[in-house]
Amino acid sequence: MPRCRNCGREITRFDQDICPHCGAKRPIDPGYETMDMTGFLDRMGGGVEELRPARKERTYRILLFLLGFLGADLFYLGKWEKGLFALLGGLLLAGLLALGLYFVPGIGLWGILIALALLLAAHLVRAFLSLGREVRDRDGEALL
Repeated sequence: MPRCRNCGREITRFDQDICPHCGAKRPIDPGYETMDMTGFLDRMGGGVEELRPARKERTYRILLFLLGFLGADLFYLGKWEKGLFALLGGLLLAGLLALGLYFVPGIGLWGILIALALLLAAHLVRAFLSLGREVRDRDGEALL
């Protein structure tokens, strides 16, 4: 960190106009340069990683069981394409099944409920089958 050339205290480089401690104008030496840490970290083999929030497995499981038939669990993992496919595919499948069952004599409007029940049953089978597996997001990171 740079130091004020008047009082000698550490200041940030954002305090280049006035020292917050002594009030001196232009407290940083004109020749002061900050060190670029990215090159140092790359040489150490650590690299610079993007900070992002950790995804929790409990949240994933809740979304899977409650809204998985809409693809909400896949959207949460960042798998947007698969989530959109699950959402549109599930709604299209339920719609076609309901439409087909609507014209079966004696079923009528019950066809919509039967189609939604079949969609929910298929979703619950998928949810229970995924219980024993390790879940990873789109970057391959395991959930916490």
